[in-house]
Amino acid sequence: MSLSHGDVWVKVPLVVVGRLVAALCAFTALVMPVGAETNGTADVEDKFRSTIEGWIALIQSNILWLSEAMTSLVKGVIKAVYFIVGLAGFLMWSSGVSRYSGKRLVLGALAMAFVAEVLL
Repeated sequence: MSLSHGDVWVKVPLVVVGRLVAALCAFTALVMPVGAETNGTADVEDKFRSTIEGWIALIQSNILWLSEAMTSLVKGVIKAVYFIVGLAGFLMWSSGVSRYSGKRLVLGALAMAFVAEVLL
């Protein structure tokens, strides 16, 4: 079987590319074990542990921030509510609309103020 002039131009580059791929695979097979021996499992384990510890520290700081934000939100809401309840109770008590209910509202507002200012 004879090769024509066009077939030679197609087959020569394919042979060269095939030999280059084979040489690259052989070089990789020789180099990989050497590179794998320099990276010990202790290095990988230390990097893994430090990454996980970083994630845990980040989660802890976010939870701490969230709890502080929620506490300040609850304090603000309780302050607004005890002011409104105390004012309504004082107005009811002082105007004589309902002295007993007004007095209870004022005492409830004082209890909420104690919780918001002292306990939280």
